[in-house]
Amino acid sequence: MYFRKLSYNSLNQIIKHKAIFTVALCCALFSCSTNKKLHKIQKENLSAEISLSEIHNIQEFEIRSEKDTTQAVAVTDLTGNKFFLMKAVTDSSGTLHATQQLDAAIITARFRNIPERNGKVKLGFDLHIPEGLIDSKWQIRFEPSLYFLQDTMQLEKVFITGTEYLEKQLRGYELYEKFINSIVTDSAKLMYVSLLEIFIERNIPQLASLKSDTSYIDPLIRGVYDVTFSQAKEYYTKKFANYINNRRINAKEKKFNKYIKDPIIQDGIRIDSVIRNPGNGITYHYTQWLQTRKDLKKIDLVVKGEIFEYGDKIHTIPTTSPLTYYISSFSSMCEDIEKYLTEIIERRVHINTTAAIDFKINSHSVDTSIGNNAQELSKIEKLFKELIDNQEFNIDSILITASCSPDGPLKLNRQLSTERSLHIEKHLINFSKEYIEQLHQTENPITILNKNTSANHEEYSMEETNIEPYTDIADEIHRYSVPEDWETFFELISRDETIDRKDEILKLCQIDNQDSREKRLSAHPQYLYIKENIYPKLRRVKFDFHLHRKGMTKDTIHTTVLDTLYQSGVKALKDRDYHKAVTILGRYRDINSALAFISLDYNASAMNILQDLPKSSKRDYLMAILYSRMSNKPLATELYLQAIEQDPHLRFRGNLDPEISSLIENNNLERYEEHY
Repeated sequence: MYFRKLSYNSLNQIIKHKAIFTVALCCALFSCSTNKKLHKIQKENLSAEISLSEIHNIQEFEIRSEKDTTQAVAVTDLTGNKFFLMKAVTDSSGTLHATQQLDAAIITARFRNIPERNGKVKLGFDLHIPEGLIDSKWQIRFEPSLYFLQDTMQLEKVFITGTEYLEKQLRGYELYEKFINSIVTDSAKLMYVSLLEIFIERNIPQLASLKSDTSYIDPLIRGVYDVTFSQAKEYYTKKFANYINNRRINAKEKKFNKYIKDPIIQDGIRIDSVIRNPGNGITYHYTQWLQTRKDLKKIDLVVKGEIFEYGDKIHTIPTTSPLTYYISSFSSMCEDIEKYLTEIIERRVHINTTAAIDFKINSHSVDTSIGNNAQELSKIEKLFKELIDNQEFNIDSILITASCSPDGPLKLNRQLSTERSLHIEKHLINFSKEYIEQLHQTENPITILNKNTSANHEEYSMEETNIEPYTDIADEIHRYSVPEDWETFFELISRDETIDRKDEILKLCQIDNQDSREKRLSAHPQYLYIKENIYPKLRRVKFDFHLHRKGMTKDTIHTTVLDTLYQSGVKALKDRDYHKAVTILGRYRDINSALAFISLDYNASAMNILQDLPKSSKRDYLMAILYSRMSNKPLATELYLQAIEQDPHLRFRGNLDPEISSLIENNNLERYEEHY
């Protein structure tokens, strides 16, 4: 364990400065026994309590403004009237008097609204331990737990340790360190060294001559009487002392458990400020930052405790009543705005695809058992189905182009490419006819593009209508052939980085006679690679579909579509993924993009956006927050009052944001809010 490596003095320093808060109980000595005291605790039902203190609300976040409560603040309302604000109270006669702010006292509220900033919230509570639970011989261990979104999180524990309890712990470490120091680490102390040296000088002179040599000494070196150094060393070893020392080494674990029954824990222990309440126990101030999550709106906190007397649990402190934190974030102010983009729709559409169909040598028939022919043919058939089903388009023409590789005579390749395109054409015509016959047997509504005309503009919308499907697609199919696809061959060779002497191959492509060209190429050292890797890619069938949209007479039209990117940015803002929200929404420069920047404390960027927006209650409220962060209290106060004048509901929001709540408190704005 870690503490075995620490000295007693170093352990004392750790405990004194950072590890454990030790309660000084010199004035709290009890004459009654532990049992009597426990009986009293149970009888009086003593328990620790947790509460929210006003100080946490004030210091929840750093408000970068001077706290001067006596200076009046001049503000102007929407009508241009100027007036002054100052902290004031009303006496029994109804007269207002300026006053200083007093330190907040502990309140008994069981819930609080806490603001989220930069994706985090700060939880703060006070743990009160009554005097009756405190004893110098005890250690009280508290474990705070959070419950939210059907999940549980254990916070760092709080240990309150009595002086006698700690002294006993330290005494255990002292005894253990004393035992560790009794273990001999110098092997020379476990031998009769002087007698061994005399024996070596007399009987192993070769070894004695190496006494001052730092080089390696062979333990098997032999002397006059054929005695090795190892044998001599073993003979002059203090066997009993060595036996005792080995026993101590093997007993370290056992001794640690004997002397240190209750190890001092460092990891996972919270060290915060503790305020002693004379005669009224201890108050422990606990704060915790928590990363927020999607849909996190409420957090419950409870604390359970246990009392130990030197490692033995003697009492369980009842779990406290829960404190509830309600989270308010700027994401709740997000506006559901829809933005649209202008989309240009072309009347004519061109679709092309390629099928890598393998043919047997000197064959034009499609064999679906070869290579990927079945998958490639299925891909084309699926595309034919989609075009026939989608009655948004009319098919103007379908071009089928079959090509061959350069190997073999040009005359044969010309015949093969023609027959292959013809074979593919017949296959797809037969397939289309069968599929169209199936469509004739059903009458389903089909979606087309219809034209809508208003007084100011022309637009198109998608509507359902009943249109007869194609009766025959054969008239739209045209076939072509490329006997030897040298153009694609040139491109593939140019892009291939593995081919040597590439310039020679590309120069051969300039020979006019294609048979001579291929013959010269077959003599090139790279021909085998070309034949295995390039030629197969030239045996293909290419499909070009030329379509036009039904109902359109113009070549292009302009229409609007929902901006899905903006919607994803709004969703990220609502989900509190602020970095993503800023990345997406920043370019739109609207109220939502300003909210995203404010949530990440990018105040200058947020202000730059808000200043360009038209005046509104939400815009003024957010600017009040920014000016409060920038320590401009008068302008922040003025904008806040103008915001609630436009929207009185923002008064309730003001208490949730520390930037605004500090203005309300420091300037006694509750009195002025009533005016709105």
